[in-house]
Amino acid sequence: LQYDEGVNTFANPLMMAPEFLLSPNTKALIEAIIYFNLGLASAGTTVTMLQCEDEDSTNQFFQKSLDCSISADQISTIPSSLFLRVAALHNIGHIYFSGGQYAHAIDLYSLALEILLQRMQLLHCSTKNSVSPSSLQDSIRDILLYTAGTYNCIAMARYYAQDQHTYP
Repeated sequence: LQYDEGVNTFANPLMMAPEFLLSPNTKALIEAIIYFNLGLASAGTTVTMLQCEDEDSTNQFFQKSLDCSISADQISTIPSSLFLRVAALHNIGHIYFSGGQYAHAIDLYSLALEILLQRMQLLHCSTKNSVSPSSLQDSIRDILLYTAGTYNCIAMARYYAQDQHTYP
């Protein structure tokens, strides 16, 4: 079975636009991006979580990214913080998956999926109330791709958990 379709959903470093750095209330979000990228660097140059050399430090970086993205949500309503939270949960899930802790990985992927589905519902409501629903097409496409990758990870973790008789 191929697992890499979901694993590679959040495998690239995140970039920050220069104007983003000058925006107020973005310190927690900037920290979340930095910790996320440190997690990717800690995992290796090509991010396949199955090959993490130091899972503890990688997990800590993604956990700090997750914590900072939650703080950013409390300060502002920047959609990027939701994306960061999903990406961090996803990659922490990969670490647990690679360690054979499938039930825990499924829990993390499911949290990411819940955020994605809530975001999709909000975007769906926006298209109903918007004069120009085509302006949301890129956001909807991205959410659908992230959702598909997350479902793939859940399916793979369930498949392997079944072999261990720990099927959640």
